[in-house]
Amino acid sequence: MTGTSNGQKTAGGGYIFLNLDQLILSGTGEKITADGLPKWDSDIKMTLHGGSGGYIFIKTQNKYGENEIGSKTLIQARGGLGKLDGFAGAGGIILFAGNFTQGFFNVNTQGGVADMNEEISDKECANGAAGTIYWEQPDQLLVDNQQVPTDKKTKIVAARVTNKSDEYFGENVIARSIYAFNGAVLEVRNQYITNILFPTLVMHDQTTMIVKIFRVQTLEVRYRHNFAVSKETTLDFTGIPGRVSFKSISPENEKHLTMINLGRTIFSYHLMLEANTLLIQGETVDPTIREHRD
Repeated sequence: MTGTSNGQKTAGGGYIFLNLDQLILSGTGEKITADGLPKWDSDIKMTLHGGSGGYIFIKTQNKYGENEIGSKTLIQARGGLGKLDGFAGAGGIILFAGNFTQGFFNVNTQGGVADMNEEISDKECANGAAGTIYWEQPDQLLVDNQQVPTDKKTKIVAARVTNKSDEYFGENVIARSIYAFNGAVLEVRNQYITNILFPTLVMHDQTTMIVKIFRVQTLEVRYRHNFAVSKETTLDFTGIPGRVSFKSISPENEKHLTMINLGRTIFSYHLMLEANTLLIQGETVDPTIREHRD
């Protein structure tokens, strides 16, 4: 199944909505795609800007059977290519609502790649931003640009948990689990909130997270037991003019288990870290005074 846009040379990937009891996608090569145009195998010889990847929403009830998605299948909404100095499109959105097993290996919303002149040195600005993949159960977000370098941002927001029976009731949460890989650039954009909880955050492979909270001076970054990102990543808090503090929400009898592991970290004024174990693998930079510590 493929979403198209009336055969145009440049277009977005369209919209696919499947409302089913169960989804069975098991044969080798079976796929559901909503890629932006031009497609990655396009041989068009003209200047074109890539369209954004489309939107795929798969909702299952699972009253009569479980979903089956094989390891050799594909669900994809990639950004379109930029042809002959054209800019590439951003990756699309894939949403799973139902009983789906996590499977990073057969989903793809990477940004498109720009076909730029060799004389243009900064090609990252022309490649597309990573799209997003979200599993409603168990509230899990994946942002993976599949090693496509870019400076384009994937914008996400935190929302207050309003279900009183939820263990994170009252907290500002983006998702219970966030996975950001392979060159993605995430930008958290909110206003007025003074804290964000990251129950699980996994970042590696040249990935960046920029945090911008408008109309506040300080931000408290909350975590459970571990806030750990790899040394190749960057956390940018320069959008917060005052103090940025990290604090565990673990009960007192579990505080000895807490750990913060940071890569490159940039902040504006004051960075405060609370943990039993601290590991800093990259530079920690306050750009206002041009000092850093490795």
